[in-house]
Amino acid sequence: MKAKEDNIVCKICGRECKTFSGLGHHIVKTHKISTKQYYNIYLRKESEGMCVCGKEASFGGLAFGYHGFCSKYCFDNFRRGKTYEELFGKERAKEIKEKLSKSLRKFQDENLEYTHEVRSKAGKLGFKSLEENNPEALHRIKVLGAIAVHKKYPDMARNNLPNPRLEYDGHYFWSKQEIECYKYLVNLEVNFIPHFRIGGKEIDFFIENKLFWEHHPIPGMKSYGETNKEYYQRRRQLLDTNGYQDYKLIVTTSLKEMDIIERELNG
Repeated sequence: MKAKEDNIVCKICGRECKTFSGLGHHIVKTHKISTKQYYNIYLRKESEGMCVCGKEASFGGLAFGYHGFCSKYCFDNFRRGKTYEELFGKERAKEIKEKLSKSLRKFQDENLEYTHEVRSKAGKLGFKSLEENNPEALHRIKVLGAIAVHKKYPDMARNNLPNPRLEYDGHYFWSKQEIECYKYLVNLEVNFIPHFRIGGKEIDFFIENKLFWEHHPIPGMKSYGETNKEYYQRRRQLLDTNGYQDYKLIVTTSLKEMDIIERELNG
C-alpha cells in the first residue's frame, strides 16, 4: 500500500477503509473517540495545530488535518500578499496543494457533466452580463484574447484571426467611443487623419496638420495601471522624439470632453 493510503488504515485496529470519511465513521462508532482526538494521537505533526495568534488552529478533518489558522480573521490578516510557501513552509504547502488538487480532481472526475455545465453557465452568464452592462469591457476582452492568440501562434495568418477592431466608414477602431470621436470630427468638417502612424505607434487623430488627439477612457487606462497624466506623458514623449515637439496633444477620457477639440481649433 502507498504511503498516502496508509492513513486510511485504522492505526488502532488495522482495519482498512476506502475513504477518510469511512475511517472517521469507524473511529467514532467502534473506538468511541473523535476524529480530532485520533488525528492528534496518530497523525498530527509537530508543525501542525497552532495559529499565528497563539490559539489552536481549526481542524479540517482526517484528510486535511489542521488549518494554519484559528479563524478567517487571522487567515485574512496574515495571508494578505503571501504565498502558501511563506505561510506554511515548503513541505506543508506542497502537502496542502496536493490534497486540494486531489480533492478537486476527484470531484471533477465524479461529476464531469455537472462540472462542464457549471463552467459553461458561468462563462455564458459572465459574457451576457458584460454585454448588457459593459459592452466596452467585453470588447476589450475579445481584443486582448485575439492579441494573445496571435502572439502564441505568430505563424498563423492574420486573416484566420477574428479582427479585434470595430469597422466604421472604411476604418477600424478599438472602441465605440473612438468611433464617436471620428463622427464628431467628420461633423466639424475639418481635415484629419485617423490612426496617424508615428514611431511604430498610432495616435488616434491628427487634425488640420497641427493638433493630435488621443481618446482613452479612464477604465481602459486603469487596466494597464496608468493614470491619465502618465498616459499623456508617454504619448507626449512619443511625439517629441519623432519631431513633433511644437504640435499640441490633447487627451480626453470622456465623450463629454470632445468640445475641447473645437475650441482649440477655433482658438
